[in-house]
Parts: sequence; C-alpha cells; structure tokens
Amino acid sequence: MKVDKPGTYEIWGKTETRENISLNVEMGKEYYVKTFVHFGVAVWRPSIEQVTPEVGRSEWDSIR
Repeated sequence: MKVDKPGTYEIWGKTETRENISLNVEMGKEYYVKTFVHFGVAVWRPSIEQVTPEVGRSEWDSIR
C-alpha cells in the first residue's frame, strides 16, 4: 500500500477473530508488515507484525 500523507494507519486482518496494529507513518520511509494465520485454541487467528525494512525487502524479493 502506498500512502500520500503522514499519519497513523491501522492495519488489520480478520478471520474468526480480528488482529490489528497501528503504524505511525512518516513520509520518505519504508514500512513492511508481515501477515499470516495460525490456529489458536479453537479458531484460525490472524497475526500481523511490523518488520524492519531490511527483513521486509528481503522477504518481498524472495516471493516476487
């Protein structure tokens, strides 16, 4: 996702449950968010985490 103004953005995912994180975005910086699902006690749960630009760029390049 590309943004055109700084600010706080909420990133979320939902299956049977909802998970979210907030990112305080500054212009000119790169942000990477890693998402996946895992099985919780009885339902699938989303997981969202911010990763460093180095990790995010490397993982993105590996799947392109």
